[in-house]
Amino acid sequence: MMDFEIDIDGIKIELQIRDYKSPKNDDDKYDSWCELDYSFTSGEWLNFNKKNDPMLLSFEIDDLVEGLTQLLDNKITNICEISFLEPDFEFILYPVSDVRDNPDVIYVKPGHEMIDISLEWRVFFYHQGVTANFLTVTLDRDEIKQFLDYLISVQNK
Repeated sequence: MMDFEIDIDGIKIELQIRDYKSPKNDDDKYDSWCELDYSFTSGEWLNFNKKNDPMLLSFEIDDLVEGLTQLLDNKITNICEISFLEPDFEFILYPVSDVRDNPDVIYVKPGHEMIDISLEWRVFFYHQGVTANFLTVTLDRDEIKQFLDYLISVQNK
């Protein structure tokens, strides 16, 4: 059974992270791999999963926790990207933005000027190595908070 489960607009995500160990110093931070089980499913059209995949280092989870915390606290003002040594996942953090600042937008209905934070989670596919093809799911503020809570629980196990 997975530890983190969420449905993002019809795509069910299940994720379990094991073997997190906080690095004691910079010398051992590349020795602390976490194993992941994950799946992204939706009806019959999507069934992508991996088991026992050592794809994230513990310090990378720490970096993701820090980035998501800053995003939720509105401390990020520019779009930023979090990528990892193993290229399976990539996260794009979108801060609060004002639609009126977009030169391509002609009219904004009063009361709809601001766009809240979001998180784009990219899952890259493999075919004889990593490809440029990926699945994207986008999390809103509440979903980001749930994901962050899970990552913090991984750190505290």
